[in-house]
Amino acid sequence: MAKSVRNSTAKARNQAKINQLNNLGTSVDNLEFSDVMTPLEGVIGDFILRVQDNINIEKDFVTTGRVSDITMKAENGGISVYGSPHLIYQDRGVSGTKKKYNTPHSYLDKKPPLQPFLDWVKAKQIFLTEKNDKFRVYDMRLSKKDRTKDRPFKELTDDQKRTNAAYAMRESVFQDGIEPKNIYEKEIPQLVDQLAEVVANFSVQYILQQIDINPRAGGGKRIIIK
Repeated sequence: MAKSVRNSTAKARNQAKINQLNNLGTSVDNLEFSDVMTPLEGVIGDFILRVQDNINIEKDFVTTGRVSDITMKAENGGISVYGSPHLIYQDRGVSGTKKKYNTPHSYLDKKPPLQPFLDWVKAKQIFLTEKNDKFRVYDMRLSKKDRTKDRPFKELTDDQKRTNAAYAMRESVFQDGIEPKNIYEKEIPQLVDQLAEVVANFSVQYILQQIDINPRAGGGKRIIIK
């Protein structure tokens, strides 16, 4: 009986600490604090920033800004992670119809949405102009490989051709897939270790991944540390 009471008290104490978490936004500037940042909130904020830094480091990342929109909440006896499914797909990679990766995700008969490619072409418009050609070798926003070759779709001159480029890029991804970026899940172990320092007996089982992916396709709420 005494052991049961101690366990119940410890659980209540842990839950009280977890409940200190407010609704957390996507950057330190957007975190909702009371008067002073708690250690718990600091750990969560650091985790979000590490993931976002990993995303920003990637060159020519063909996706929308939503992939870095991560929110975490204290609810249902644990900490929930909310984000775009694209975060998981980019992190783990997606096998194409021709090229395969070690990932539970794959394109079968449904192609990826076109809009992210349209957005990317628009955002990278400077790379599609003649004026930029001679400066590509000095443009550190491009990967080393891309700085040494012609701009992509160099013949493009109007919106219709840019739309065609987006379709061509989508087809390429459909066939060749998405190479794993390792931008999100690698940060989970450090998150768990740091949370364990401020919440007694905290473990990965307290983190729920509320991201809309079919469990049979590698989704599910529980996070598995490899």
